[in-house]
Amino acid sequence: MSSWSLVTLELAPSADVREGSACRGYLLRIPVDGSGHIDEAMVRNEPRRATVRRFWPSQRDQSGYLTKIPHGWRFCDVGDDATECCFASMSDCRMVLGATVEVTEPDNQLLPFIVAKLVPE
Repeated sequence: MSSWSLVTLELAPSADVREGSACRGYLLRIPVDGSGHIDEAMVRNEPRRATVRRFWPSQRDQSGYLTKIPHGWRFCDVGDDATECCFASMSDCRMVLGATVEVTEPDNQLLPFIVAKLVPE
């Protein structure tokens, strides 16, 4: 059975950021199924409930919604003029504590993030 959860992704250690960074990441509100995957049917039923916020110390936060793509999820914002602007994406992955999630950033750089928190709503 799936349940809605708040998931915090924090930047994992990489060549550019050796220790990782809890100040750089994403906060997701997503439905997670028993195997740890995002429940696509629940997102489809309540698309505006599946939200994302990107936080980065040197940039303004970006907020939006998750939309399904063939091999993962896009993070998109719908502007005042109803145009959709996608600012990042991630592959299909398991959302379990300690798992690594690869996110393609707004500048098209692929970065690793760690599932640092997973709190059921």
